[in-house]
Amino acid sequence: MNTYLNFIAALFWLATFGSAAQNQLEHCPKQGWEELSLQATHSSYIDAVQNWLSNNDLKECNRAKAWVWIANQHIESGNIDATIETLKAQIADISDIQSSLDLRVILARAFHISKDYQAEQALYHEILTEEIPAELAEYRRRSHVTLALSYAADHKTIKAIEWIELSLNEYRAINQPETLVGILALASNFYFQEFWHRQAHDLLIEATKYEDVIDDMPDYWARIYAKLAQIAVYRRDFEDTLKYTAKSAAYCEEFDSDVCRYFVHRRSASAYISMNRLAEAEKQIDQAKHLLGHIDDNVELQKFYLQYARLAARKGQTEIALKSIQQAAYFMPLEYETDSFATAHNQYALSDIHRALGNYREALSWQQALTNTLYKWISRSSHLAMGDIFSELTVIRQQSELKRLEHEAEINARKLQIADQQSQVNDDLLMYQSVAMVLLVVLGGYAFYNHRKWRKLARIDALTKVLSRGALMSAAKDVLARELDPYAVLLFDLDHFKVVNDKYGHPAGDTVLQTVSERVRANIKSEDLFGRMGGEEFMVLARFEHPDDVHSLAKRLLETVRHDPIVSEGVSIPVTISIGVSMILDEDDDLPNAYARADKALYQAKQSGRDQVAFSVID
Repeated sequence: MNTYLNFIAALFWLATFGSAAQNQLEHCPKQGWEELSLQATHSSYIDAVQNWLSNNDLKECNRAKAWVWIANQHIESGNIDATIETLKAQIADISDIQSSLDLRVILARAFHISKDYQAEQALYHEILTEEIPAELAEYRRRSHVTLALSYAADHKTIKAIEWIELSLNEYRAINQPETLVGILALASNFYFQEFWHRQAHDLLIEATKYEDVIDDMPDYWARIYAKLAQIAVYRRDFEDTLKYTAKSAAYCEEFDSDVCRYFVHRRSASAYISMNRLAEAEKQIDQAKHLLGHIDDNVELQKFYLQYARLAARKGQTEIALKSIQQAAYFMPLEYETDSFATAHNQYALSDIHRALGNYREALSWQQALTNTLYKWISRSSHLAMGDIFSELTVIRQQSELKRLEHEAEINARKLQIADQQSQVNDDLLMYQSVAMVLLVVLGGYAFYNHRKWRKLARIDALTKVLSRGALMSAAKDVLARELDPYAVLLFDLDHFKVVNDKYGHPAGDTVLQTVSERVRANIKSEDLFGRMGGEEFMVLARFEHPDDVHSLAKRLLETVRHDPIVSEGVSIPVTISIGVSMILDEDDDLPNAYARADKALYQAKQSGRDQVAFSVID
């Protein structure tokens, strides 16, 4: 979680907290140890201060102030263990509430640096359970912020969001704009890590309202607008991306930072690539490349080379694109075990690269991996994201993209097949033309006579006598365009059908398919559409008046199939089906959207044990 924006927001937090803590100790009179501390350029002076403290009677607040100084010296020298031991020994002897809080805050900082996050969290929870006087309420407010930082560092972003939201509500109620802006930036970054881009965007926009109040930190605002640009890329709002990068660039020039300029150029390139403005993208990526020497973060270096590969792929530069992918993998693994956000970023980039190169099989693989990552993320975060439609729409968009890629792959395969056959076709064309002329004369009348019969046969599946896939999809499209009534897609297939074929033979398998079709047809309304999608997969498009009607129908189909074994050549064959259900939504442009959701639900039904119904998540 040590991201660019987190770092700057943490600076706000530490600066304001340190100032507050120091002011709260100013009432303590000097008692001699301060002169020794001013000379402390070597560890021996720390020992001198400690010896002086042990031999002199000090006020509690002054003693706490001295131990805070000693702990900070240990932290700065990297001696964290000494810091922890020193503070643990002193806290027990301090009864003054404010002094005790000061020491425990420094101890918590030491725990954080040593990555003992559980100890840090336990210490802050201990502070929050105590009765803190109203004049020291700032300790409670800042404990909420530091707890959020601790949970974020501990890869518990949902807990971090809970605490940062509590802190936001507190600081919105008081007049501390610098602290509030820092916390808004932190909260935005936490939401961004959870794919809640709308909330992340709104929090940063709230922060920009204080731009005129905090006008002496151009570096901070440069990073705020750079983050807004990054969020806009993920929201596919590329015009906003360019608007925010322009704002960030203006602030970069104020404090003359090459690192800042690098981020402006890379994010501008990302927007231009997605908008297919490749000449402008190339200019931006080249400028970012010249500044790459200022970047020492491996994750960011990996992002740069994946973006370079995206640009090369769009330009048809296959070798450069593949080489850039190899360079990206050099810096970090392309798929992480703990950081699903980084994994999703890479999966999206690699899918886009391989699609642009025409490697549809590889693109499909990465696109499916991305969809799985997003579903896992939504499932983990659902208790806080009940109303967050954006995350679910992201998954739907990825599913639609997946179907589009499958279609492109199918077309590509057909083109290759046609190319392979073209030479043979050319050789035989003349002969076929001669034969065709004769056949056309002889068969013309016959074809005209049987036209309607052949058309009907093309619409009907020969084995099961239900609609074929093409006929079903065409009829469904017509119905949905014409009817205003609600409809649902019920997608089902036969459980372990391969076992039936292997154990009882293909004739028995054909009997099972025919019997299941007959049973289903007997349990649906005459106006419902029913067809075979291929193999053992079937689909029903059913009109309903209430969602409970769909649930009842699905249960009825399960029961009618499972109730009686199917008999083939004297052998009883038990058969069950699994069903995935999706309602046709108002925003569905066409049937494939609902089909994709039903297909996902069918997969869930099978994963949960088969012989059951699963409804799509959105429904």
